[in-house]
Amino acid sequence: MSFTKMYYYLFYKYYRLFEHFKTTRWLTDVKAVIVVISLEIWILFSLNNYWDVLLGRHGELSFFSFKVLVPFLLLMLLKWFAFWKDDRWKEYVNEFDQWSQKTNNQGS
Repeated sequence: MSFTKMYYYLFYKYYRLFEHFKTTRWLTDVKAVIVVISLEIWILFSLNNYWDVLLGRHGELSFFSFKVLVPFLLLMLLKWFAFWKDDRWKEYVNEFDQWSQKTNNQGS
């Protein structure tokens, strides 16, 4: 499975999770994207922390620093192209919905 397909599959799993519960059915695509962005931001912060530990620095991050704003803006730009620009995510949701239950549970 390609990286792009895995990325959309992660989105799909959260999308279906929010669709499953009656109380969370509104704006499910937006909520799934927010979860994916949150995971990516946590990964970036973790990598930054490991980098600081390996170099023996005590780095401080502020929201308006170059080190925070540039990755955040890049992530938002990526999400716009991947999800909202042409609604490509709908094609992937339809594709993953057609997978068998066993294949979908395995994620491959």
